[in-house]
Amino acid sequence: MAKILEVKNLSVKIEETEVLNDISFGVEEGEIAAIIGPNGAGKTMLVKTLMGFLQPARGTFAWKKDVKIGYIPQKFVLEKTLPLSVGEFLRLRPDAKAADVPAALRLVGLPPEISGRPVGALSGGQAQRVIVAWAIIGDPDVLIFDEPTESIDVAGQESIYNLLHDFHERRKMTIFFVSHDLNIVYRYAERVICLNDKRIVHDGAPQEVLDHRHLEAIYGSEIHLVHPFHEHAENGQPHRH
Repeated sequence: MAKILEVKNLSVKIEETEVLNDISFGVEEGEIAAIIGPNGAGKTMLVKTLMGFLQPARGTFAWKKDVKIGYIPQKFVLEKTLPLSVGEFLRLRPDAKAADVPAALRLVGLPPEISGRPVGALSGGQAQRVIVAWAIIGDPDVLIFDEPTESIDVAGQESIYNLLHDFHERRKMTIFFVSHDLNIVYRYAERVICLNDKRIVHDGAPQEVLDHRHLEAIYGSEIHLVHPFHEHAENGQPHRH
């Protein structure tokens, strides 16, 4: 498949401090890629750079021509005191058209009548779905999520990741997500890019990167996944639940 992103020898500095060092990787159209690593590894810095918020000190990155990106930054939450309805909030998007709001709500599994509800009246899971609706207005080719479920409970997290998986299955979107939850990464990612000390230390399929020896070396402690890989699978390849 064609590459939708190509990153070559990327290094980034904030003032004089290097936050990314010699990063190189490519992503194919329609891939679900997770970015993992310990705190301070450079995950959010990489996302901010790919979004154009930080400029490379060295190296390059290039998106496919005319690609459209939907993005949810880290800790993006809807304040309960925000004096807007759901529909008013979504129409704040500069590229939002009148028909986009009900269409986006439908895609994230929310009823159209929720458009008139105050943002402050939403549950945590509903609010997170509205944020996803914000990201998909304009029909992006790529969705980028930086810890998209940090502020909601386990059931809500499962719901959001199922939603992202559904987008991928139905619309073949390319999806990047940053997560500290390795069980979520294990279940939903097709590709795992692991950062440590501001550089890529592992890049490959989940069954390769999420090896307990790699994880112990990176995180400094023994880590066990809830859903182990089957040792025997069809066509000789491990598979996930």
